[in-house]
Amino acid sequence: ADGRRAGIDVRNCDFESMSDEDLRQLGHFKVVLAMDVLEHFKNPWTAISKLAKMVAPDGVLIASIPNVRYGPVLWNLVAGGRWDYADSGILDRTHLRFFTRSSAIELVREAFDVLEVKPLHMRRAALLNAATLGVFHEFLALQFLIKGKPRSQLAMH
Repeated sequence: ADGRRAGIDVRNCDFESMSDEDLRQLGHFKVVLAMDVLEHFKNPWTAISKLAKMVAPDGVLIASIPNVRYGPVLWNLVAGGRWDYADSGILDRTHLRFFTRSSAIELVREAFDVLEVKPLHMRRAALLNAATLGVFHEFLALQFLIKGKPRSQLAMH
């Protein structure tokens, strides 16, 4: 509703069930944001291929993917034997898939050339990351921002 008030074309749909024809009707976009959504799909690998069809050849995808390798999540699992779902965050109970830095990159590489990967930290974690010269960066990142450009449809498998 807020987007519509701002004059933005907002459409609600079941993205996973959209056909190639449905995607063609939407057209191509210079920037497609997949912010904290891929982990909610039954099949994020199919979703990433569909997203590639929406990004203009000179456009980019920016995906934000939670990091299940985050230190506190691992600590609770290893030291406490707990994997507790929550209403939000990395272990959000609506997440169907979980990714580490490398598996998130592999997901995006299904259909995109990865241009950049940036870890997102909470302020204290960013300071600790800098103090440890980035040795523990994968354990301190809440999520990763991944920027990619679509590969040619011919190059996709």
